Amino acid sequence: MSFNFGQFPGYKKSSSVIIDEVEIGNVCTTPAGLIHVEIQNKYATKEVIDKVISQEKPVTLAINYVTKKSYLILKKQGFTLRSELVRWYALVGTKDEPWKFIDKKRAKKIRSNIRKAKNNVVIKREPFTIEQFKKWLTIYEKEVVNRIGGIRIFYCDIFLLGKKISDLEIISCYKKSDNTYLGGCVVNPWGGFGDIEKEKKYTSFLLSAFSAEARKYALGYWLDELVMGIAEENKNKVYGHGADLNFWGTDISPGLLSRKSAPGMMPFPEGKIQAFKVIDKKRALSVHGDYYFMELIDDTIIDHYFDAIKNDKHFSFSNIIKEPWKFPIEVEQATKKWRLHHAGKDDCKIQIPKGIEILEEGE
Repeated sequence: MSFNFGQFPGYKKSSSVIIDEVEIGNVCTTPAGLIHVEIQNKYATKEVIDKVISQEKPVTLAINYVTKKSYLILKKQGFTLRSELVRWYALVGTKDEPWKFIDKKRAKKIRSNIRKAKNNVVIKREPFTIEQFKKWLTIYEKEVVNRIGGIRIFYCDIFLLGKKISDLEIISCYKKSDNTYLGGCVVNPWGGFGDIEKEKKYTSFLLSAFSAEARKYALGYWLDELVMGIAEENKNKVYGHGADLNFWGTDISPGLLSRKSAPGMMPFPEGKIQAFKVIDKKRALSVHGDYYFMELIDDTIIDHYFDAIKNDKHFSFSNIIKEPWKFPIEVEQATKKWRLHHAGKDDCKIQIPKGIEILEEGE
């Protein structure tokens, strides 16, 4: 999977970057109003990069299809290697012990949150209907899309057309005292979006959103437990939590990183691998006050990547990383692939998977 960020929902349409009358890449405005530039590796000389920065004044800059030779040069200029997207997976517990695979202290806190939620909320598994999805969509638009940096995921429109919905479920949450609808999530028993009508891989969250009132109930953990139950029904050893843009804090909230790692989700690279640099940290920090992104540090997959793009620029990560739904050991080893970069006023306080080194970046 690979995105042109200028066409990604929420981003303003991209325009070409022209240097010395040559089109070398594209520039777009992110949902948070920041400039992101992507240029092609064959043009990525220091002279051209300096011209791009001077001309476009980007907050972030990515070099696509970088080679090993060029990356060694870019690394000296402060670029890191990242995947443009991060996909999340976790091991499925049992019906009697759903949280068996995570830290005992964290699992105890999760179980406590779920007990409190059950005192105030009723949750129902419901078949996916357009009417129910529209009800959920009103909360999603208000609480996710309309926030600073919010993004409306493209498959909302596909669902509204009635396509690819026959196997989906909606988990709906209602306030126990007056039956007020609080939100919920869409669940796909086949895996990630696009995996419907193929061999079942894993059970996955596709979309999740709650009203502001529901936040005090920490419903996400309860839904995780229910989705694990659906995964167990499907005899899955792994369940998924979707993919994020690999830059938390300017386009999506840093809290999303905590939300996915807290219940034991582990990150996997997806999309293009890019040489990436935050050019204007001050402007990046002006949105949320901090930002995070994950750098790839696994030598094996990086070497495989450099070899792969010699012949196929649009390679699939499945050729490099074993599918975690078939080889769950991959989930346990996922932290070895990453280093987290954090920049902000305070030390990193969000929850991330244990074992990932955190680099605190200065302003």
